[in-house]
Amino acid sequence: MPCIKKISRIDETNITAIVAVHDFYGVINCLFVKGGVNANTFLLFIAQTLKKIQEDRSSASRSFSLVMDNVGIHSEVEIKKMIDKSQFKLLKTAIYSPELHCIEYVFSIWKGNIRIPSELKELDPILLNFFKTLNEITPAIIKSCKAYVESVIFPMVEQDVDLQLSSCSKRFRELFKFPVQAKLPDYNEVVDLDEREIGENEGTNGQQSNEEMEIEEI
Repeated sequence: MPCIKKISRIDETNITAIVAVHDFYGVINCLFVKGGVNANTFLLFIAQTLKKIQEDRSSASRSFSLVMDNVGIHSEVEIKKMIDKSQFKLLKTAIYSPELHCIEYVFSIWKGNIRIPSELKELDPILLNFFKTLNEITPAIIKSCKAYVESVIFPMVEQDVDLQLSSCSKRFRELFKFPVQAKLPDYNEVVDLDEREIGENEGTNGQQSNEEMEIEEI
């Protein structure tokens, strides 16, 4: 006989994470937003990030560059004015080239580490889980992401190899146990920033989600 079983269902909520990372400081700033990110929200995040860097005494003698992609909200006039006033340098990645942005690989590792037990049904404990796994992203991991882009991806671009973020991320995860050393200039401290959408039910039941998580922000 047919049987109908009523089960509880968690309504899916999209959470966007805006993140800034650095290969010495680690995760500098993170802001979770329910839904999408607008220019005002991103402007607030930039202000918070700049303030955190400037308040760190060890950063006083360093020259920083902020790296982000060409998404519309990243090009708002007020954001550019704020960065110019802070004397930070703004660098944009090539258009339609997320595989050149090291934070994409940071997000790939982060997403792979997210495990949300099925009993978690409230948003707050789920966000705490996101924070916990994000805090596991160390400066060494970020340095490995930058080294991968520099040592593996850039030479492929120079050879006109057709690249896709999904295949580049998969290759990076295969090589991650054997990170190469980054050769980054000492005079220019690079901060990567971007935002990515995360589902509230990401990685439930202790299983890793197969969905690619693209994130742009440091």
